[in-house]
Amino acid sequence: MINTTFAASLIYFSVKKLTREDWLIAGAFLTIYVVWGATYLFVSFAVRQLSPFYLSSIRFLLAAIILFLIGIILGKVQKPSRKQAANALGVGVFFLGVGATGVAWALKTVDSGFAALLISAEPLMVVFMLWAVNRKPPSVLSFFGIALGMLGIYLLVSQRQIVVSTDHWWGVLAIIISMICWGAGSIFISRSDMPKSPFVNNSLQMLSGCVFAFLVSYFTEPAQVSVSAWSAMTIYSVLFLVLLGSALAFSAFNYLLTKVSPEKVATGTYVNPVVALILGWLFNGEVIPLQSILAASIMLTGVYFINTAKKRKLIPRRMRSKV
Repeated sequence: MINTTFAASLIYFSVKKLTREDWLIAGAFLTIYVVWGATYLFVSFAVRQLSPFYLSSIRFLLAAIILFLIGIILGKVQKPSRKQAANALGVGVFFLGVGATGVAWALKTVDSGFAALLISAEPLMVVFMLWAVNRKPPSVLSFFGIALGMLGIYLLVSQRQIVVSTDHWWGVLAIIISMICWGAGSIFISRSDMPKSPFVNNSLQMLSGCVFAFLVSYFTEPAQVSVSAWSAMTIYSVLFLVLLGSALAFSAFNYLLTKVSPEKVATGTYVNPVVALILGWLFNGEVIPLQSILAASIMLTGVYFINTAKKRKLIPRRMRSKV
């Protein structure tokens, strides 16, 4: 059956003349699959020399400026109301100031592939939070997905061979806190009046995330390395995170939301961890234990059941870059 479907797809694309829009959609999918998957690796490279909150303040400020300029060039900037601006600024602290930066902090103590796998269980967190907010239990299919997801998480974090120090568990805790922030932010966005322009919306969120990260860095982190003393790897990593990880990937994501269904865009949930695992193994010498592969399979199967449940309309559909 799979071979027949694959052959049919090849025949379809060989006969169909691809339009410019088809190529743009394919390129946008490739961008969110590969770039967001690679983001974990480049963050882990950058935090070897830069403090996590300092890195986030630089990354989000530059990305906010770039995204806003892109919006102006494309004529997609619309002035938000005070309430819309306040909502975007507020949720940016949760999504980016705490959420994304929390993962950056965790990547000082855990492998990038491990972090990506654990974060892929985010839909489980959202289901539990919606259950508490709506006081309405999930569907049977969602419960089955939750059970599989929790089993996958247990298999993932219980591996002794991936624990190199006690700091590992602080990294796991930081990722869990980040997931809680993302879940709360997702639910807030689904029920709030946000800026209509995705460029304005994302720029405001990045701006508030930048300010929050800068304040935390200023008061808690040690003196930072001068830009002139940055290593080549740090420079390349920051450039990747700003230009590709934030500006390009966010633009590709927003473009896809206007062209295809949210369910198709959400396939990045399954692809990003796989990309992160492979890149971490290839370029960072990270080990991929068999138990991690098994845990990933079980956990992502659970996420699939959650995303395809009949009551999935209750789950916020907007995706966010996790790092």
